Amino acid sequence: MEFVTIDKSNFPLIRVTFNFGNPTLNDYKLLLDSQIKILSMKQPYALYIDARKLDYLSSDIRIAQGKFFKDYKTEMNTYCIGAVMLVKSPFAFLMHKAISVLENPPGETYFAFTETEALKKTEKFLNKIKVTSS
Repeated sequence: MEFVTIDKSNFPLIRVTFNFGNPTLNDYKLLLDSQIKILSMKQPYALYIDARKLDYLSSDIRIAQGKFFKDYKTEMNTYCIGAVMLVKSPFAFLMHKAISVLENPPGETYFAFTETEALKKTEKFLNKIKVTSS
């Protein structure tokens, strides 16, 4: 996928990096399909989402993401221990928060404006996974 890179090499940490700003709905549906595959693994994980290059999500994309959250809420609450989204500006933060008007993201989701802050929050999620799997 050109739009997004998904790195599972340090599982249970999954790094999602958006590679450019204005995806099409088809681009975004590929991301959602990848999320479904991750959930099908039925193992706890934490998401680190680098959305600094993401500019605008059309209303179609926001609706698709909200529908995904609604349809996979049980699985997300079971396996996604938490998500941290690194954004570049308060505007980007507000745009991503608009998705929660349609359907709240499952589990704990945090927004961060610096990499240091995002990594600290991600580490807390990974520690939760270590504790529960012990």
